Amino acid sequence: MKPKLYTLSNGFRVVLEENHSAPVLSLNTLVCVGSADETDEEAGLCHLIEHMLFKGTPTRKVGEIARDVEGAGGEINAYTSFDQTVYYINMAKRFGDKGLEILADAVQNPAFDAEELEREKEVILEEIRRERDNPSRHAGEILFQKAYQCHTYGRPIIGFDKTVKSFSRETVVGFYSRWYHPENTILIVVGDFDSGEWIKKIEKAFSNYKKRPDGLAKNNTRVSEPPQLKTHIEIQPDNIQSIHFVLGFHIPQIVHPDTPALDILSHVLGGSESSRLEQILKEKKRLVQSIYAYSYTPRDPGLMILGGHMNVPQATLALKTLWDEIDKIQQEGPTQEELKRAKLNIRANEIYEKETVGGQAGKLAYFLATAARLDFEEEYYQKIQAVQPQDVIDVAKRYLLNTNLTTAMLVPKDDYGKGWSLHIQNNLEKPSLSEKSVKRHQPTKEEPTLIKMAPGIRLILKEDHSLPIVSVCSGSLGGLLFEEKKNNGINHLMARCLTKGTSSRSALEIAEVIEAMAGQIDGFSGKNSLGLKAEFLSEYCGEGLDLFCECLLQPAWDSQEIVKEKKLTLEAIKNQEDALSTLAFIHFQKTLFPHHPYGMRALGTKESVSSFNPTKLQNYYKKIVTSKNLVVSVVGDFASKDVLAILKEKLMKISKKTITLKKPKKDPEPTAIKKVLVHKEKEQAHVVLGFMGSTLESPDHHSLTVLTHILSGQGGRLFLELRDKLSLAYSVTAILQEGLHPGYFAVYMGTEPSKVPTALKGIEAELKKISSELVSKEELERTQNYLVGTYELELQKNTALAQSYAFNELYGLGFEEVKRYPEKILKVTREDVLKVAKRYIDLDAYVLSIIQPRGNS
Repeated sequence: MKPKLYTLSNGFRVVLEENHSAPVLSLNTLVCVGSADETDEEAGLCHLIEHMLFKGTPTRKVGEIARDVEGAGGEINAYTSFDQTVYYINMAKRFGDKGLEILADAVQNPAFDAEELEREKEVILEEIRRERDNPSRHAGEILFQKAYQCHTYGRPIIGFDKTVKSFSRETVVGFYSRWYHPENTILIVVGDFDSGEWIKKIEKAFSNYKKRPDGLAKNNTRVSEPPQLKTHIEIQPDNIQSIHFVLGFHIPQIVHPDTPALDILSHVLGGSESSRLEQILKEKKRLVQSIYAYSYTPRDPGLMILGGHMNVPQATLALKTLWDEIDKIQQEGPTQEELKRAKLNIRANEIYEKETVGGQAGKLAYFLATAARLDFEEEYYQKIQAVQPQDVIDVAKRYLLNTNLTTAMLVPKDDYGKGWSLHIQNNLEKPSLSEKSVKRHQPTKEEPTLIKMAPGIRLILKEDHSLPIVSVCSGSLGGLLFEEKKNNGINHLMARCLTKGTSSRSALEIAEVIEAMAGQIDGFSGKNSLGLKAEFLSEYCGEGLDLFCECLLQPAWDSQEIVKEKKLTLEAIKNQEDALSTLAFIHFQKTLFPHHPYGMRALGTKESVSSFNPTKLQNYYKKIVTSKNLVVSVVGDFASKDVLAILKEKLMKISKKTITLKKPKKDPEPTAIKKVLVHKEKEQAHVVLGFMGSTLESPDHHSLTVLTHILSGQGGRLFLELRDKLSLAYSVTAILQEGLHPGYFAVYMGTEPSKVPTALKGIEAELKKISSELVSKEELERTQNYLVGTYELELQKNTALAQSYAFNELYGLGFEEVKRYPEKILKVTREDVLKVAKRYIDLDAYVLSIIQPRGNS
């Protein structure tokens, strides 16, 4: 249920929110006064009263309040901020009446015992000393003192030694009387209760809470902080081992329209382990030991705070890098993924805070004290969801300026005075972007680079900072081309097992780790290669590369996992009998390549797969994956020097043995028509008619590619003539499959069994036509545009680009072929198409594979 606001006759406001999920409740008394409402002489008085309020009443001695609450299974506490003081009791529903009575007594009737007051002052003086001994808190206190030179946010909430020591009982009672009255107090109750009953109980419990005769206390202490016009830097020596720093940029108050975008900005910069500062400064570059960022948005204008601690030698570079990240987000803003994560996490925090009735009540108290509205929370989260990248850019440029910056830094005593001020000023007093005449730049993309590493490994790196994604692919010559009948399917099984355990991680652990990176990792095998590919968010680049190299170099070949994968493979082999289009191609290839490995099934056979064991896989893998038979490509959002350093270290462990893989003898092209007919009692027939093709290295490769696509696709000849005009098939296409050895060019059709003869005549007619006549200029141009356009669309993906670089380099074409491919396609002429059609299409010598029911000719 939504919270309801009641105002009693004495001006006392009550907020009730029923939550019946558990038999508990939380009672919070919000007093709308904080340390910012104190005078200089009163600094720390709110905090002292917070300590004293539960120290007894006329009817309860010191210690009895806490004892009674704890005896009822509850908890009692309080806290003070710049804008509010809150006292709360959380307890079981059945003791709710007791809790209400205790809280009402404490708020209305504090004893403020003089002796207890002196003891509590000593406690607070110890607290002040403890704060000073904490370098992070101490640096934060200095930051606020320097950032707020007029506003009372510049004073510590806890006060100063001098002021705390000066407080008398009269001072305390005077302040209490001025601020603690019904019109300045709100009771918030959340939990398992009935509002109708409880409002009556509350009215009775606070019936003696009297209004101030002269009305609300007037606040003359909050003075607006004037705009900051230059950088404020405060560096102090301390007895510490590393530098603690805090940067604060002035930002608006919580109700300002910019606040949601500022909260997103701070979260992207340093609000989580995946944030930019955490990943760049801490995880990747190891410049800091800790880093964080958050927006502090109280009732009056607040600060965006960036802080952490670092070792002295890294300080200058760390601050420069921090500014670089600020510059970057001012220019480019957050990615959509960063924006999504920030919104999700901010919303999640709100959800987690509401897991308990105490959390719910505390959140209501916060928004009432700072925004003075009960419905502000709902509006705030709606605005969070509406934030766009440009909104984040705008607030970053508006507020993250050097002239708007205050920096506090604690430096080890031994390093203090060694030119620190100059170092800091050089890195913090840089021109703000609003003062630079720079153009907004697009995310950078670097040209790919080939690095030949010492053991013979070829490494291709291409930086692309458009998106926070890294893709990595390894390739080794292998696959079906190098298999024999006795080990047919071994590459497929090895690929399946690469991510099923390493020397230090189980299959489940690998899955959990990659999922935590929002990524994926898989082995693969094909007709000519074996490899591993992975993709993950760039913030996990180091961990992702570690996992990739571990799977590549240290596969466990776990016997239990191999048994599982063999079982799955054998099931897949059996299921191929039901995948009739696949089966038609299996028999086509077996007939076209009767002795060559290309004629075997990629999955293997029941006999070969059943024979595999961990030793066979391990020995074969060692033969394939060696330093001189390995290409690794990395594409995406990374720094080349960092990736190179990681891979140099990791890949040195690879086997450096030189093993020559023997390529098999090639099968001759068919010299006659070869037919294979398999009967399956299904409703559709599947036809494959094809020819021996070319290789990837062949000068005919690009012309054959164009020829294939003139025939295929929804705008291709086969589709238009055989499907649209003759209604012979639902599915009809041309396929080109090439490799390091000659592959095949074929036409596939799925049709009604009785239409097979007509379909075959139609296929032959189209093949005869394209091998005897020049294609039209329009057909050629359409096909070329389609091939180049879809190629470039596909290569938008880092994964596709990484694989293309790796395969082209591995197959001897050179990684630059990725860039050359569109040019070569566009250079194909009509004469080239006709030439390769005549060369490869021989209607007197082809292989015909048909899967159909019995009873058809």
